Formats: sequence, C-alpha cells, structure tokens
Amino acid sequence: MFRLVVAVFIAQHSVLGMPRNSIADNVATSQSPQPFSITNSMVDFTVDLSTNHLGRGNVVFSPFSITSVLNLLLLGASDRTYDQLRAALRYPAGIEDLLIHQQSGLQLQSLLFHSNGSTVSIANRLFAAAGLRMVPEFQKAASSFYQASVETLDFNHRPVPSQRRINTWVSDNTNGKIKKLLTEPLPTSTRLVATNVVYFNSSWQTPFNASRTAMDSRFHVSVNETVPANMMTGDLTVPYGVFRDRGFSVVGLPYSGGRHGMYVFLPNEAGEEALRRLEQHLGSASLTEIVNSLREDTLLVRLPRFKMSHTLSLAGALQKMGAADLFDPIHASLKRLSPDGPLFLSEVVHQAVIDVHETGTEAAAATVGLVSRGSFGSSFIANRPFLFVIRDTKTGVPLFWGRLVRPDTVE
Repeated sequence: MFRLVVAVFIAQHSVLGMPRNSIADNVATSQSPQPFSITNSMVDFTVDLSTNHLGRGNVVFSPFSITSVLNLLLLGASDRTYDQLRAALRYPAGIEDLLIHQQSGLQLQSLLFHSNGSTVSIANRLFAAAGLRMVPEFQKAASSFYQASVETLDFNHRPVPSQRRINTWVSDNTNGKIKKLLTEPLPTSTRLVATNVVYFNSSWQTPFNASRTAMDSRFHVSVNETVPANMMTGDLTVPYGVFRDRGFSVVGLPYSGGRHGMYVFLPNEAGEEALRRLEQHLGSASLTEIVNSLREDTLLVRLPRFKMSHTLSLAGALQKMGAADLFDPIHASLKRLSPDGPLFLSEVVHQAVIDVHETGTEAAAATVGLVSRGSFGSSFIANRPFLFVIRDTKTGVPLFWGRLVRPDTVE
C-alpha cells in the first residue's frame, strides 16, 4: 500500500509595486505557560478544511503535507498576513513562534520511518528564481526546522526547463508515482516554489485474503442507491469500538510494524450527510479520545478495495479559512522571506493518491501471514460511505485523511 502527496506553494512578484510597511515583530509573547500540541492544531485545521471547503464526494489529501508548506510560509510572513495565516493554521494565541517551528521540526524527524515493511519519507525544497534575495534568517530557519534546501531556477527565461526540473524532483521523491504535478510552465513572474512531498509505503500487519475478495453490489451510497464494490474480507483481531450515542463505529487496521494504522469511521446510517455529520464532530480532542478508547476484538472485516487520485487547488479554501491577505497582491506581506517584494501567494496545488488492496505492496505480501478463520460475534462491514485516517501512532499525526463515498467512481 502506498500513499503519495505533493503540496506546492507558488509565490509571484506583484506588478502593482505597492509600498510596504516596516517588518513587524511577529513573535508572539507567551503570557503564561500552557501546553501546546502541533498535532492538535493540525487536526483542527484538517477538520475545518475537509468539512467546510472541499465539497462533496471522494477526497484524499495529506494534512501534514499542506501544513508543512504553510509553516514554511509562516516563517516568511509578517504584519496582518502573518496574523491571518497563523489563525488559519489554528495556532493558539500566546504560543511563541519558536515553539511552533521547533515542534514542527521534531515532528518531521519523528515521522521519518523505515522498518519492518513500512516506509515514510518526507522532503521539502525551495525552488527560487534566479536573483531572488532571501532573508538569511528565513533561509536558515527553513533549513534547520524543515530541512528545506534551496535550488535556483530561471523562471523568467527558462520556464519549460524549470517546470520539467520541479516535476522531475517530485517524481524522484514519490518513486515515480507523481510524474507531472505541474501541467504547464509557471508564469515568468514566479519568484519561489515551495514544495513538500510525503511518501508512505506499507503492508498490512495482517493481510486480507485475496481469494475472498468479491464484487458486492450492496455498497450503499445512500438510502436509495447501491453500487458494486470489490469488497475485501478478513477475519482480524484489531482495535474496534462502537459509539452508539454518536452514531458510528471505528476499526483500526494496523500496518506492518505497528507504527501506523488506518482508522475507518463508519456511520450507522448510509449516505453522505451522515458521513459529513460524523466528520464535523471530529476534532483533535475527540479523535485522540476515540482512538485511545478502542479495544482489540476479533471481527469479520469487509472493506472496499479502492484507488483514488485527487488534485486540489487550495487558494480559495485558504482565503475562506482566514488567510486572505496572503493571496492579495496589494496586502500580502512576505518581507521576512525576501526584501524583493512585493510578493504574494498565487496558488497552492495539492495532489494525493491512495491504493488500498489486500496485501499492501507486492514485496510485503510475501512476508506476512494469514489469520485462521474462526467464529465471530462482531463484524465491521464498510458497505456505505466512510471516513479514513492514516495515522502515525507515535505522534498522532494524520498523514492522510479521506472520504470514500462512491467506489465505482474511484480510479
């Protein structure tokens, strides 16, 4: 099984030539000691983005990848642009900048993983226009906290080779799974492209038996509509919980090595409205509480086999979430990134793909055993729209987040 995601930030030089105020001191002052979790802020940001701004139907994205790029921008933002972006990222008032970026850097280091049939790799890079002067403190912080190296490209005179170079870097860091993120050459006004890649590859701790996978015509998209789906079947001992008062059940499907798991949230009712109500009630506190309350049980688990690819343009969503000035050629302030302003954010492109199947990767399939079939008192049949979260169990980071509403439209 693999997960791939790329998020790209494109900053352009404004042709309006508006003057800028002096850089404000954007380091928040802690008024009192208080606990802060970068993961909790990420989950709250994710729920807002997914439920209020990504529309209906199937979707998959990486909260970690998107927030990684936005955190890089936060390093360079100033004035009201900084305040808005920080609020959109759900960082509490009174938390120092240094703590935010320290936790982000430690989180990145902790997520890197290669053991027991599972791999998580992460890469950040700043593709800068030839001649762009970066503020030394920004460049140092980007490298120190986010391991983001700088590569110079000539967007003005060599837009096609620049596009090709970025796509090659993305392809190299996604094992060739995303070959052409940028479909057109970037505008000659482009000054910086900040790119993040997350790659996840793992097998199930206990695989599904491929011989038991069968086309089942009873996936209930809604109360009145069913569609066929290839349903995988397994007799598994896994974390499980029924939350009758909240109207859903949850199963955790661990990957090889136990460091990562897919958590499937299944509403009691069929239909997308029930799924959206479930997702809207999730937040950092409730997600952690739900996962921690699951208990191992032996279940008959049925889950669709599916592939999904999704490309998002996030500029509109981020503006609605409060970061409006960042996209405004007149009001954007990125003076802590570069003095060569005025700069503004023109687009955020995010692409993710997911492939869920019986064994994971082909190589990993040979290393895992099958669980013998037994007698079961419970079952988890995902035959209606559900939410899935790929979660790092050590940090609680949601590496991937998605909704499966209609299997027959999944590519």
